Amino acid sequence: MSLDMAQGSRQIQTQTQQQIQTLSPQQILVVKLLELPTTEMEDRVRAELLENPALEEGKEETVSDDYADASTETNSLEDEGDTSYDSLSDYLTEDDIPDYKLQENNHSRGEQPEEIPFSDSTSFYETLKEQLNECELSEHQRELAEYLIGSLDDDGLLRKSLDNICDELAIYAGIETTSDELTKILKVIQEFDPPGLGARNLQECLLIQLRRKKEQYPNQPLLQTEDNILTLCYDEFTRKHWEKIQQKLGVDEETFETAIKEICRLNPRPGASLGETIGKNLQQIVPDFIVETQDDGSILLSLNNRNIPELHMSRTFTDMVKEHTKNKANQSKESKEAMLFLKQKIDAAQGFIDAVKQRQNTLITTMQAIIDLQHPFFQEGDESLL
Repeated sequence: MSLDMAQGSRQIQTQTQQQIQTLSPQQILVVKLLELPTTEMEDRVRAELLENPALEEGKEETVSDDYADASTETNSLEDEGDTSYDSLSDYLTEDDIPDYKLQENNHSRGEQPEEIPFSDSTSFYETLKEQLNECELSEHQRELAEYLIGSLDDDGLLRKSLDNICDELAIYAGIETTSDELTKILKVIQEFDPPGLGARNLQECLLIQLRRKKEQYPNQPLLQTEDNILTLCYDEFTRKHWEKIQQKLGVDEETFETAIKEICRLNPRPGASLGETIGKNLQQIVPDFIVETQDDGSILLSLNNRNIPELHMSRTFTDMVKEHTKNKANQSKESKEAMLFLKQKIDAAQGFIDAVKQRQNTLITTMQAIIDLQHPFFQEGDESLL
């Protein structure tokens, strides 16, 4: 073998230093909680309370310093134990489970597959079509009406512009129409029950319901006051500027308060009043934040914790740690394993409490930054200010 060939086949080993950042289980837990909306966060807290007996509801209690002493003693036990209870898998939710484990047909061979019940109730679309059949319309008008009904959102409102619907009809259905013609057909749908269906915004939805009441009870001064509030002072109404509305309309306080109460009884989601007969999924939106604009222009921000309880570590568990700590010298193997289990559960409880607090602080800080950057929008409610 020549010298050149020997040099060509030589292997050279080199060492390189890299810095790789990895997330700890606690950081991963914080990130996962941060992603959860309010309703899912409630479920997550309830699940943790059921899973970890060291975690309890209520205001935080002061933990004895004896627990800190016991922590040092049990650290050595963690290295000796073969089982790690405080692993990342403790914090995994259904979103982290592989898809094949969540599929409907993942039952064992001996299991009887569950039957999925189907509703035989009339759908939202069919309910409105029944009312449509009672109207005297041409075939062309009926096609337009059916398309408009199919374009309604789950709450019964029509948020697509009529110009866009004209384009959709021409492209996808080969039906030529105009916005004026669609407006006339939409007026027909707005006569359907429940009142407010087919409205293009909340203001129109409330006015349709109010004017239906005026047809039933004509010459009612209070109904006219309600109409004036929604027609002439709608922006002030949405911002709850009651004094401005009262001064603008020149009505007495008692009449004004009664009118506001009656308006608040109107249904902002008329499609939802059909209950389970609706053919689409109705999802109630629960806000993560509550932003209130005061009359003086200040903005109050709060986190919608709703049914999320305060958490603290179980006093029973911490007392048990104290008892084990007092008898360190005479502990058997079983006692040491019990001590290790207690500490792992307490550590997991404290980690979850810290993660919940960090979630709250991060959300409030983020939302406050958004309010500071878009302060005019939150004061005026004008989307053009975004």
